Amino acid sequence: MHMGSVPDHGQGVHLFERLVMCFLVLSGTKMIYEMKLIHVRSLDFLHHTAKVIKDLDAKQMQDALVYEAIFQAVDQGNVEFITAICKANPELMWSTDEEKRTLFHLAIKCRQESVYSLIYGLSMRHALPNLVDKYNNNLLHMAAMVSPLKRLNDIPGAALQMQRELQWFKGEKWMKDTANSCTVLGALVITIVFAAAITVPDALSFFFSTTSLLTFWGIVTSRYAEDDFLKSLPTKMTIGLASLLYSINTMMIAFCSAILIMFNENTWMSVPIMLLASIPVTLSVWMLFPLFVQMFIFTFGRGIFDRKFKFRY
Repeated sequence: MHMGSVPDHGQGVHLFERLVMCFLVLSGTKMIYEMKLIHVRSLDFLHHTAKVIKDLDAKQMQDALVYEAIFQAVDQGNVEFITAICKANPELMWSTDEEKRTLFHLAIKCRQESVYSLIYGLSMRHALPNLVDKYNNNLLHMAAMVSPLKRLNDIPGAALQMQRELQWFKGEKWMKDTANSCTVLGALVITIVFAAAITVPDALSFFFSTTSLLTFWGIVTSRYAEDDFLKSLPTKMTIGLASLLYSINTMMIAFCSAILIMFNENTWMSVPIMLLASIPVTLSVWMLFPLFVQMFIFTFGRGIFDRKFKFRY
């Protein structure tokens, strides 16, 4: 047998390894693995850094740029870094910058609610509202300042941004436009099912579409005071969207039931019609349900602050 006819197993293994590597790269698995590896190594480095910082005095920490690092961590919302460093040297929790602002002043200014939640683990947290910077600004003054643009852009919808301190007139305009659009849709549903509200699905659709119409009308006629944007208006919008979604779905159920009764013996005719009837339901869920979920989470969720934060000092 000639040597050239012997299969090169090493080359085959090498080709297989390249194919596996290409699959990992294309699927994103390799990138996820590398990111996880970086995170683990960063935590190890942070753990060793915390051990070193534990025995440093204020002058040594200033020379080592520890204060600058922790203030940057507040700006970025890096709770892991702040927690590890402050557990190693608890005095850092009360460190101030050149303008005499504490970590919590900066957390409020940068709208980093996860960092601010560290306050719930402090035994002396009730003294913090009395602390002021060199301009005599306390925590409430920081909260009254305009949020950074990068934080506002993370929140979709002007009314939801209003809940996080965006200008009131933008929230009012978005809320009114959305309510007006949904009012028209609710009125159309009422018009369609009013004449046939004799079956259970028709009656449910009529009831919920009327509820949504009245709810959206309540939004349009609201006084739009600042307090309304916290609970009242988002709650009305959530109820209105839920009622509108339910009324559309029950209307289409009633329509499909009528089609089945009319074409009882002709299944081949009823199936295409019901498939077409599912299009409005799909569109309504696709367009309205994400907004409903966001409204529900922002309004009835736990809020932006974690009062059960585990950090203790």
